[in-house]
Amino acid sequence: MILNITDAEKVKYARHLLQGPAEHWWSVEAKKKTDGEHSWKEFKDLFLDHHFPTTKKDQFAREFLELTQEGKMVAEYEQEFTRLARFVPSLTAADEDKATCFQQGLSISIQKHLALLPPRTYAKTLSAAMRIEAVEDREKEEQKKEKR
Repeated sequence: MILNITDAEKVKYARHLLQGPAEHWWSVEAKKKTDGEHSWKEFKDLFLDHHFPTTKKDQFAREFLELTQEGKMVAEYEQEFTRLARFVPSLTAADEDKATCFQQGLSISIQKHLALLPPRTYAKTLSAAMRIEAVEDREKEEQKKEKR
């Protein structure tokens, strides 16, 4: 947590950030509560239920389960992995499980190198994958030079 603020302040700040349809949605939603202000948990739950319905969460979860590096740089794969991982917390809550999921989606050539290493944290797996990719890229460049 960056700021040490109360739950009531979080709701107030989040309300302030809403714009357009989201702001209109909240103005209607806030009037439904007759016994005081919404708690932060209530606000988050209402917001996520409205803006990320179960069907959308399920779609993102399927995308996560099917995600592979295929044709992407490791950094690009990592961005997509991170974006979708929040929709499958049961698979990514534990750091080692998150690392395993990430590794399984990498290209086979990178997986071969990582398989030789002991189980790692997500950050170490990502770092190792990027280093392996850099070495593979240099190797390809050397091969091109030799063919000339």
